[in-house]
Amino acid sequence: MLDHTMVNEALARCGSTARVDATLFGAVTIDSRTARRGDIFCAFKGEKVDGHSFVAALVAQGVFCVGSDQMGIAGYVQVADVVQFLAVLARLRRDAQNSQVIAITGSSGKTTTREFTARMLTLCGKSVYGTSGNLNNHLGLPLTLLNAPDDRDFIVLEMGMNHAGEIAHLCAAADPDAVLITNIGFAHIGNFNSRDELAQAKLEIFDHSRGRIAADIDDPYIAGWIAAHPGRAATTYSTAGNKADLTVRNTDEGHIVLRWQGREYAAQMPDLPNYMVQNFAAAAALVLPYTGSPESLFAVFEGLKLPKYRGEEVKMGDRVIVADCYNANPDSMLRSIENFIRKEGSGVADGRYLVLGDMAELGKFAEKFHRELVKYIKTLTVVNKSFLIGEEFEKIRDEFIDDERVVFFGSMDDLSAALPSRGRFLLKGSRRNRLELLFDRTGGQ
Repeated sequence: MLDHTMVNEALARCGSTARVDATLFGAVTIDSRTARRGDIFCAFKGEKVDGHSFVAALVAQGVFCVGSDQMGIAGYVQVADVVQFLAVLARLRRDAQNSQVIAITGSSGKTTTREFTARMLTLCGKSVYGTSGNLNNHLGLPLTLLNAPDDRDFIVLEMGMNHAGEIAHLCAAADPDAVLITNIGFAHIGNFNSRDELAQAKLEIFDHSRGRIAADIDDPYIAGWIAAHPGRAATTYSTAGNKADLTVRNTDEGHIVLRWQGREYAAQMPDLPNYMVQNFAAAAALVLPYTGSPESLFAVFEGLKLPKYRGEEVKMGDRVIVADCYNANPDSMLRSIENFIRKEGSGVADGRYLVLGDMAELGKFAEKFHRELVKYIKTLTVVNKSFLIGEEFEKIRDEFIDDERVVFFGSMDDLSAALPSRGRFLLKGSRRNRLELLFDRTGGQ
């Protein structure tokens, strides 16, 4: 719980002269619907809703409110920047906690690696709290820290970013004891002038943290940073056969092999996609310096349920839909397609199909990446047909209009009507495409 001294200190650091009386606060929230007596509600001006409009009613219910408007209501305090207040308050709470904080960022694989890390720590007997859902930004991360129980051994945080400086801001709030970049790809590259600039933004998690690094030396940007900072405590790992503190590999016999401190540990793990091996290795590199229990880590796959729209399989009559449509960037798109065509048909022998939505936030690089993607999928003879939808695909459709195995659609209705009634389908694309709607549109056909 938060006490009044932390709140008063945060208010002072944010330039407010207001102070609260001695009390203990409950949860901190930005959602008026979840606020309860004794909680703190931070009011933000959203695109559709202004949180300040709920302040009067919440204060009357015993909720302490903070916002940026001048309102003249007892029980409400105005600050110049509510985002800053949240971050400062989160850092004060973090400094008062005994938990070890682990922070994870990267172009893709963040959520799965976060889940693996939390499960591995739990398997090793540690108590864990962490990011839920997509609360990984300048609002979600502070809320996670502020609402974490006091008795957890570890807090596992996911850090998302779209622009330079965002990871530095999150690190200032979290002060992580261990950090990881899953990979540095092309996600959000539209907000940067080059991949080098994007890489520097990701590397902020190393630059602005003091703790141990779990470092994928298969990634040239990460390997370069480690080489340039020889004094930084790091656990290196590799899934590509490079020399590292920890290595993980898949064998042709259906085993996953982990090598750590000169010993090898193996478990039978058939049909594990390469990106999952990388996520496993990343989480193990974070966890092992704390636990030293390699044998326990393989159990992370038992009963594993992937987050929604991140590889879940949905059976719809004679269709098997692999829904990997939470988001997409050039790297995750290729990994998802490669894994899809590698897998057996799970009993469906009526063809494999790609249903791809376009990739957002690529900026001036969008046309290049979408053109390269279409050229690539045209080479996939094991795919019967590819169905493409989205504004970025629309821009290049005339270049591929004569290819019957690659079909472009302008609406979800047309796409749904064109899908075969049998087969195995990969759904992959950015959230704006809403490809999950095909579950309902195709289910009754």
